[in-house]
Amino acid sequence: MKRLTLFMLIILISFVQLATADTLDPTDDAYTASWSPSSNFDGGNLQCYKSGSTEAWIWILFDLPGAVVGETWIYDGAHLLLYIYDCYNGQSSSAYVYDVSGPWQEESITHGSKPGLGPESGYSTATQGQWWDYNATYFLREWYSYGSLTNYGFCIKLLANERGFWAYDREDYHTNERPYLVVDYVVVTPSHFDLSEPTNGQVINVYDSKDNRGMLDNGSNLDICESYEPVVAHTIDFEWGASATNGPGTISYRIQVDDTSDFSSTPLLLDVDGIRTNSYSHEFDFTEDGTYYWRVTAIESQLDVETDCNNTFYFTVDYEWINIEETTWGQIKALEN
Repeated sequence: MKRLTLFMLIILISFVQLATADTLDPTDDAYTASWSPSSNFDGGNLQCYKSGSTEAWIWILFDLPGAVVGETWIYDGAHLLLYIYDCYNGQSSSAYVYDVSGPWQEESITHGSKPGLGPESGYSTATQGQWWDYNATYFLREWYSYGSLTNYGFCIKLLANERGFWAYDREDYHTNERPYLVVDYVVVTPSHFDLSEPTNGQVINVYDSKDNRGMLDNGSNLDICESYEPVVAHTIDFEWGASATNGPGTISYRIQVDDTSDFSSTPLLLDVDGIRTNSYSHEFDFTEDGTYYWRVTAIESQLDVETDCNNTFYFTVDYEWINIEETTWGQIKALEN
């Protein structure tokens, strides 16, 4: 496990690949006040204060880099940190953190136009002169791992009997005391696996036979060499090893077969996904000798992360068809070329 502080640039060594995070401050932060419902309070220190029935709520949004969001699973923790430079009468105060249910911008959010709130996930206590540390793991997992919520940021709201605190915002000149987010994560990539059948370079013998041609009526004539273009249906069974995932979902497979090594045909000869087992059978119509390429990818269902099996196999078809000739009573017999 590596710890990614989204206030600096680091490189995280993951399960099988590298992930990179960008420098990240809050995208937006502001506060709204119930005593001034039409006023906008952006670009000032963050206030979470209550007096009687009036109160101020803090809003803060982080946009995680696309490479992190699309390829990772929030694995073991996410922490939102605000530096508390003052508390009401110097006394510690506790506040809930809510998921925000709609978009907002710090330049325009007001108490009267604020978005709704989704679920809350516990609370944390703010102490004057210290970092307020809130465990945001639940929200990060729901935003980016499970997809049940959309990241519109956090809303911080005091508990019923608390009075309040003040924190530095993202524009503050206290550079080392601006809000930031810490995320522990691993890169989700299905594990390596091998192809097994048909083996690489295997030659598959395909013969046309009496069964493919049917029976001739009594007295019929057929010049097979001149008039018949043989097509043989032949089933090939594909098999491969199992893949595993360190993510929240399950593994399925996608198999592709083509007569070009770069799989450039449109459409491919075979392209099937959603396979839940380590094998797949398909009936091909062969008309001649040929070389065919096949590969399998594993897909992690929850994050839709796909990875190659790190190899491509090929097999060749040795196509041979058999002449037939009419015999007494209209029956046919097969003679190999």
